[in-house]
Amino acid sequence: MIIKEITIYGYGKWVDQHFSFTSPVQVIYGPNESGKSTMIDFIISLLFGFQNKRQAVHGQYLPKNSSAYGGEMVFVSQDTTYRLTRIAGTHGGKVTLYDETNQLELADTDLQKILGPVDRSVYTSFFYFGELDQQAFYKMSLSDLQLRIQQIGISNANDWFDLQTDLQKKADNLYTPRGRKPVINQQLKEYSQLTTKVAAARDKYPQYDQQTSQLADLQMQRKETDQKISELQTQVQHYQHLAQVSPLIKQKHRLAQEVDQLAPQFIPTEQITEMQRLIAEKKNLDSQLMEMMAVKTETTNNQDLLSFLKQNAELIGELKSQLAINMDRSSQISFLEKEIEAKQQKVTQQITNLGSSITELPIPFETNRLGEISAIINGDGQNTRPKRQSQSVSSAPVMVLGGLELYLL
Repeated sequence: MIIKEITIYGYGKWVDQHFSFTSPVQVIYGPNESGKSTMIDFIISLLFGFQNKRQAVHGQYLPKNSSAYGGEMVFVSQDTTYRLTRIAGTHGGKVTLYDETNQLELADTDLQKILGPVDRSVYTSFFYFGELDQQAFYKMSLSDLQLRIQQIGISNANDWFDLQTDLQKKADNLYTPRGRKPVINQQLKEYSQLTTKVAAARDKYPQYDQQTSQLADLQMQRKETDQKISELQTQVQHYQHLAQVSPLIKQKHRLAQEVDQLAPQFIPTEQITEMQRLIAEKKNLDSQLMEMMAVKTETTNNQDLLSFLKQNAELIGELKSQLAINMDRSSQISFLEKEIEAKQQKVTQQITNLGSSITELPIPFETNRLGEISAIINGDGQNTRPKRQSQSVSSAPVMVLGGLELYLL
């Protein structure tokens, strides 16, 4: 893992700060109380979570001048760039992990996969070597103090001492010469039990081999027996069939004997031929009879129809003549309807051409006024009272729209 950037929202004395690291090996230096240890603790807390009051030996790094607590870090692991954000929250803080290389938002468990088996204690044991804690110094026994003194001059000897103690505790949890609960002791016990079972199984293997060979022979015998049973079942089915047809065969032989005895009494061949001809002729006559009966039925139906036509001939003639008249009238009505529709369309078009000033159609003149209006329009204009024209001039209503004559036919 290579750290590229860290952004501190608020942690200890650091508030709203950003740091970039341009090389894999980065040296951070400064005077005492400048915030070097705070920055290191910030990086560890981002990876493994914020500690509560009981866990934090040096105290929590809650910012005094800001309500923000936490920050973010950009790091590279296995050629993939990640952005880790941790802010205040339960269980070590609220974590957000984002894969910037593949543009994916990851879950909290993915961070544990990236870190692997490394936790806070392992990290501080292997990758962080700070000063010996004063409280831990006062808690040391005499033997531990002597060992510390003996290790003076060795770089970071106290950390190696703590690591040795921790590894010894872990080793004791894994195995003790007379223990029962350690993991290795339990596994050794299981190994001993399995070894005993394997030895017992090895002693029984010849018997197993013999029984396996016997099983193979029995399976072969069963296969042969099944084949024989199948053949016998086929024979049984054949015999059952013979038993079913045997009475029929006996009856066939008996009938054959009876036919041989009756052979002299058979009808001559000529009579058989004549009988067959008569049967065919009978069938032909029956067919002709059926056709004649069908023709008779049809003729009866036709006679009933002719009788009906003769009785109603006069009425049918009248209806036929009226049919022609009605058809002519229907044609005239259709033609007039088309003419009316065309003239109505023409009137609508003319009204549209006159413009929007006309809001409604004028009322047509009465019939007794049509002659006078026609005389005024068609006359010489000298008579003050035009002569009444006969209705033969025009029987259609006339409407005058601004000098435009409309004849409604």
